[in-house]
Amino acid sequence: MAMNLCFSSANATIVEDLLHFGNTGDSKVLYGSWRNHTSYHGFIFTKYGKNLLKVYSIYRGYVRNTDLKYHIAEISKSSKDHGGGKIKWLKASKGHNFRRSRNNDGYPDWLYRAFMSLGIVQHVGVRYMRIAELWKFQDIETASIRSKDFSFGFNGKLISQIPKECKKLFDLAIDNNRIEKNRSARANYANYSTARKVNKARETGDFSKLVPQDVFKLRNVAVRTFLVEYYGQDKVLESMEPDVIHSDEIDGRRYQLLRFALPFQRFGQDDPTLATYLKMINPSTGESCIEGVPNNVQGSRWSTEIDMNTIQQALKWRDGDDSDYVIPQVLT
Repeated sequence: MAMNLCFSSANATIVEDLLHFGNTGDSKVLYGSWRNHTSYHGFIFTKYGKNLLKVYSIYRGYVRNTDLKYHIAEISKSSKDHGGGKIKWLKASKGHNFRRSRNNDGYPDWLYRAFMSLGIVQHVGVRYMRIAELWKFQDIETASIRSKDFSFGFNGKLISQIPKECKKLFDLAIDNNRIEKNRSARANYANYSTARKVNKARETGDFSKLVPQDVFKLRNVAVRTFLVEYYGQDKVLESMEPDVIHSDEIDGRRYQLLRFALPFQRFGQDDPTLATYLKMINPSTGESCIEGVPNNVQGSRWSTEIDMNTIQQALKWRDGDDSDYVIPQVLT
């Protein structure tokens, strides 16, 4: 989620003229770049005294009194080393509505992104790397700085010291990105090599180089379905060595609630991803039917709770019963 930041001589001239030649009380309004989807953010630059501009953020279409209660940045004259001007970006502790977070916790700072998209600062960059937003000033890149005020010049030179917590977050983001890229590369290779083996097996009829767990390496639904049908659901499930959470017999039908850890888990998860399945054994034929159920009794895809622990809970979710599981009067 990087940004395409380009220097805007027009916007830079507006700000510099206001800073150096404007009268106290003079104001200019600039909006973020549509190329970076920040055009809904606006900024009011107001002259205070001889050498200071205060920057307020507004939303395109309307201005609220609270928007002008706190300013989000200060711009003052500076030496040529800083391009003739210095920007002091104020910490997020004043509770501005557009700030997503007050800490260096990785979430994008959309207000800062919109400000950078004005193009009044040269040699800067913003990108989001999985767990952290990285800010670049000339040759220095660090994780987002939000817990304290910091300053940088019109030429993109960072003036403030980088907090230790930001350095640690930057190192962690780089390391996590490396781990994820390696993990993705291994997953891509597993998918590619397994798909080739399946296609070869379909041509020759020799499946000796495949195992049931290869089902989980495939991304192509058609190829994965073929392999599931070849081995059968029972054999694939048995290869995962599932735990039997609960067993019960209801109306002459035997059920098992099974749970196992998926062999691959999503990036950023320390705990393994669990899968829960309901297994019913047909009393007439002895064949089994397997269907997936949620890990939680609410059936929420966003919940991390693991509380689907009984056959009755699984049947209740499957049949959509409001209270307890109701045994159907007519079986189809």
